[in-house]
Amino acid sequence: MSRPARRLPRVRALFLTAFTASALAACSSGPQTTPAAEPTPAPELTSANPATPTTQSALTADPSYIANNVIYWWESGGKGKLINLISTAVDVQDLQTSNVWAYDFGPFFNNLDWIREYGPIPDVKTQATWSAALKHLHDGAGDILNATRLDGMQSQSPSEAAQETQGWKEFDEGIKYLKATQTRLHRTFGLTLPNDPWEKDLP
Repeated sequence: MSRPARRLPRVRALFLTAFTASALAACSSGPQTTPAAEPTPAPELTSANPATPTTQSALTADPSYIANNVIYWWESGGKGKLINLISTAVDVQDLQTSNVWAYDFGPFFNNLDWIREYGPIPDVKTQATWSAALKHLHDGAGDILNATRLDGMQSQSPSEAAQETQGWKEFDEGIKYLKATQTRLHRTFGLTLPNDPWEKDLP
């Protein structure tokens, strides 16, 4: 005669059922993590909330800011560059009346290259006259050099004579812009040269 099957106590059966259900739920859903907070959207740029650059562009229009930069340019080497350019320009200008046929323009052009390597004047109007001076002096001296024969022959073709005449006009224009630069540095920023480099030293 077979023995009747044993029945688990009701409490234990309920416990196994609950444990099995929770285990199945854990396997199916995996580890639960707290959802990350939604990222805060970046504010839209509007006229009331513009992007702020590292260097404020408004400073470039501030007279005191410009003046401080020009003074720094002057004291850190700009004054010496201006004196040097005026002195060498006067030397070339003297050729118009000195009857010197052969002249070494090498130092003059080397000096221009040296000056151009220096930083620009940090003022728009002053830099404009400075750049114009450098360009006209360079182009004028180039025309004079190309029209001047250095082979001992003191004669020119008509085209060479015309080129030299044009070169002197261009060079004189550079002198005007150079003087305008010096004048603006003095009147606008109070920067004055200790001596007048336009006057030749007397022997």
